[in-house]
Amino acid sequence: MVIVYAVKGFDGANLPLDNPLQVPAHRYSGRVLASGKEAVRTTPKFERGRLLGDVVFVSGTAAIKGEDSEFSEDTRVQALGAIDVVEHLVAPSNISPDCSAFRFGYLRVYVRRPQDLEPVREMFISHFKDTPIHFLQADICRPELLLELEGVGRALPFLKP
Repeated sequence: MVIVYAVKGFDGANLPLDNPLQVPAHRYSGRVLASGKEAVRTTPKFERGRLLGDVVFVSGTAAIKGEDSEFSEDTRVQALGAIDVVEHLVAPSNISPDCSAFRFGYLRVYVRRPQDLEPVREMFISHFKDTPIHFLQADICRPELLLELEGVGRALPFLKP
C-alpha cells in the first residue's frame, strides 16, 4: 500500500513544528554542519515536524539537543535520547492548544550498525507498544549518531479554527 500526502492547497492547519529541545536545523551553526562536496557548508532545509490538519509528520529526529549530538556511543543511550526528543516534539502542548493527545500511526527507525538493530527494536517496541514500527539498517545524518527516526501520527482531538 502506498499513501501519499500533499501539502499544497490544503485548507486546514499547515504549520511547522519546532522541538523545544532542539535548534531548528535551518539555524544550525557552522560548527555542526557536515562537510560535503560543496565549497560552502549549508544548513539542512527541513522541519522537525509539520502539522497538516490533524496529521503530524515527524522528520529526521535523533538524539540531538540544541544542535549537538549530546549522547554517548552507547546505542541504548542514544535510543533513549531520541525517544525523549521525539516525545517533546509530539507533546500535545507543542502541537496546538487544541490538542489533548497524540498517537503515532507508524514509525520508521534507521539504525547505523546491524548489530544494534535488535536492541533498538526491543526498546522502541517496548516504548511505542501499539505503534507499527519499521526498522532499517541505513546511514544516519551525522557520523556520531547511531539511529534516527521519522513517523506520522494524529493530534486528537483537534478543533478547527
